[in-house]
Amino acid sequence: MGVRDEYQFSRIGPVIALLLIEALRDPFARRKIDALEMSWILETNTGMNNMLERIGAEPYKRYRLYEKQI
Repeated sequence: MGVRDEYQFSRIGPVIALLLIEALRDPFARRKIDALEMSWILETNTGMNNMLERIGAEPYKRYRLYEKQI
């Protein structure tokens, strides 16, 4: 899921993402889907992480990239 660059750091960006999640909630519940994979969200993406925390999402994995000059 992504939000266009021009909306990412505006007030509407998080609203768009939350509306998408809310729009999917009922259709998924009707199909008895009770879990979703939302991966590769950077730890530094505080907006998305805060939103996911508010809707009750819990991280179950953490990927990290490290860089070392050789």
